[in-house]
Amino acid sequence: MDSDHLTISVIMPVYNGALFLREAIESILNQSFSDFEFIIINDGSTDDSKGIIREYELKDARIKFINQEQNSGLINVLNLGLSLSTGKYIARMDADDVSLPNRFASQAHFLDTHPEIGVLGSNVHSINSVGRRTSNFINNPRLPQTSNQIKWSLCFSCCLMHPTIMARRELLLNAGGYDKSAKHAEDYDLWVRLAPTTNFYNLPQKLLLLRRHETNITVIHIDTTIVNSRQISNWYISTILDGKISQELVDIFWMVNVQQFINQAQIITFLKQLKESFVNKFKPEGFENQYINKNIARRSIELLLNNHEKSLFRSLLFGYAFRIDPIQVISILIVKILRDCWKKLKGIL
Repeated sequence: MDSDHLTISVIMPVYNGALFLREAIESILNQSFSDFEFIIINDGSTDDSKGIIREYELKDARIKFINQEQNSGLINVLNLGLSLSTGKYIARMDADDVSLPNRFASQAHFLDTHPEIGVLGSNVHSINSVGRRTSNFINNPRLPQTSNQIKWSLCFSCCLMHPTIMARRELLLNAGGYDKSAKHAEDYDLWVRLAPTTNFYNLPQKLLLLRRHETNITVIHIDTTIVNSRQISNWYISTILDGKISQELVDIFWMVNVQQFINQAQIITFLKQLKESFVNKFKPEGFENQYINKNIARRSIELLLNNHEKSLFRSLLFGYAFRIDPIQVISILIVKILRDCWKKLKGIL
């Protein structure tokens, strides 16, 4: 294989991933686009992960297997993978997910034809531990698509799904890779650091089966993920506003202590100022402004639905959201009703 002309370097960390590892590896080896190296790093697994990877390494020369006897942690492994990569693009993969056969072909073609895009994600199907798809229109909403939609959404969440990412290798290396201080939110941290210098895009196609189960890192370490994500959100919003904001205000949008709201006027003022500053910095187009308005309305209604005590707050916030985008408010309430009905129905069944 001529590494000088290699298109994709796939980086897959593995730690005690034997249960789903064969399916994950085979989903990469069976891609319709074959010009890639597959960097698999076993990070001190104590199960049969090492043996499984070794078996596939002997079958396929595209696999570059690195075995670490001691566990060094996900961020160290990701940065090691970056340092060993030779491809034009970096594709992420997790040891419990499944890449659909046209994933690499779709993403590589898009990056080839859109040089302004530095980081590319996609939508996903959610699956459970036995591989059954659990996605529906309620629990698998459409991701923000354009760069400015994503950059706005990054104020409040990590809306680029890490296992779906394909990015330009030089861009990630120039950014210094993943930051060790952003444990369990390292992808979110990297995207907000890249936001001022590159563009993002999410393909609407579902190119990956994202497995959700009780041993997911995000499930096991959810507390650390939320704490670090709140700090990243605070920093990113502060850069947009050119000044500090209170962590308490950011916490509201991460649904932390939602019963202890600060003055509702501060929240509305904050959202207005954030939108104004964002528009000045990133110059979103007309339909992107509509997306921002819908997003503000949705987040306002989510705050309303999570606060059951202060009727004045609820009425003011509802009125603010309704003035911004009444259709969005109505659709959110309809989805909530459907979700509540489905929960009750499942309880009966």
